[in-house]
Amino acid sequence: MAVASDRVGDALREQGRLSEALDYYRTGLELREQLVKAKPNNIDWSRGLAISYDRAGEVLEARGLLDRALQAYRQSLDIMLRLAEDKPDDAKQQDGVAIVYDQVGDVLRDQGKFALAQEAYEKSFGIRERLATADPTNASHQYSLSISYERLGDVLRATWKLGEALKVYGDSLAIREKLCKSDPRNAACQRDLAISRMKLAEALRFKGDYAGALLQYREALKVIERLAKDDQSNTTWQRDLASVQRKIGLTLQKQDDLSQALQAYRRSLEIMETLTQAYPKNPTWYQDLTFSLDSIGDILFVQGKHAEAWRCIKEAWRSERSWRRTLRTIQGASGMSRYLKSRSETPSRPSATARALLRPSKRPSPFESGWSRPTRRAWSGSATCISPRTEYRAS
Repeated sequence: MAVASDRVGDALREQGRLSEALDYYRTGLELREQLVKAKPNNIDWSRGLAISYDRAGEVLEARGLLDRALQAYRQSLDIMLRLAEDKPDDAKQQDGVAIVYDQVGDVLRDQGKFALAQEAYEKSFGIRERLATADPTNASHQYSLSISYERLGDVLRATWKLGEALKVYGDSLAIREKLCKSDPRNAACQRDLAISRMKLAEALRFKGDYAGALLQYREALKVIERLAKDDQSNTTWQRDLASVQRKIGLTLQKQDDLSQALQAYRRSLEIMETLTQAYPKNPTWYQDLTFSLDSIGDILFVQGKHAEAWRCIKEAWRSERSWRRTLRTIQGASGMSRYLKSRSETPSRPSATARALLRPSKRPSPFESGWSRPTRRAWSGSATCISPRTEYRAS
């Protein structure tokens, strides 16, 4: 009965019907709680209960209900830790604990609790480092270790410990280069390598090394362009391509190369327009579209093309309304509010360009002190070039 409830919940989640999926997951969870209460020493039933908490946590997290998601993950973690104590040499059991520590860390990071998130990530890292050291030829353990390095880099970057972030990103990149060298035809491995380069580029950009950042972005772009060309129906790779183009545009903009930045932004926009037209119910893609339009508007305004800039800003507002409406449908009002708080790139008010255009008698530069859009967009746990949680749970 619990298994049947989980399967229905999985199907509903795939369809985006998160509230209904959560109801079925709760049914399965309640049934497993009764089983474990009757036989607390049954390992399989206890493991099943941990998985039920984990599933509920993922749906709650997707709906933006982070406090409740964190509670579910911690209940799952308590069970997993107890099971792992009985089997300290079971690599699969130990890795399961590391995964839940990552989930706890992800939620804490999205809540802005970076110190606690780093603590959770370090516990996950400790487990994976032991596993990778014990079996250095195991590609799965090495890959998992690269994930831990990357998550630590994310939280270090969020707290502006850029030197430390660069080091751990470099460690993650080194592992993935070795994995890709041993399996050069593995598309997922190639994408992971591109992501590592993009993460490294982000840290370099925040440090002010725009030339170094641009080099890493362009190396990532070569890989993603090849993947997207080989499989044009893969929407994840198409979105990756738009993301790296937008980041290249932002870096060029920081270097005052507005002409090249505008070209990169427009390439990103073209991809996102295609994706949103094909899949109009994806709020994240509408948000990406909004960012590209907003950025193009800023540059056009600086170039003195105010009419074109205003058209872009109006399109950005329309796009923003679309993704907010879609998100409200998926998550509900309370979930949407929490989601918006967790994403610093979200345009919570008109951009400087839009405000300037609304006041034609006083047109300050969109990059004047007091409102630096690149700084406002600097980093958000789930709004980086590619969301780490999405990319690693899906692949």
